[in-house]
Amino acid sequence: MKIIVVLCVACALAACASAPVNQKPADPIFVATQVSVPVREECHVEAVPEPRWAVDEVAPDASAFDKSKAILAEIEQRRDYENQLKAAAQKCE
Repeated sequence: MKIIVVLCVACALAACASAPVNQKPADPIFVATQVSVPVREECHVEAVPEPRWAVDEVAPDASAFDKSKAILAEIEQRRDYENQLKAAAQKCE
């Protein structure tokens, strides 16, 4: 066990003794490199016009059948309008 400790100490001292003395550090070398970085651009999307809703066009004295037809039509209008809004929002992603 003593031999291993003595060998380790001897190796450490030998390594320190062989180190160069007063060596001037090398000047850093700068090399210009071009790095491509993605830059966000402004996104211009046309505003989606809000349609004239079917329920707003129904007369107040209309029959229940006409009112229910307008409500069902407006559901489809709103789905289409929402899909147009989503498509416009995805253009900028």
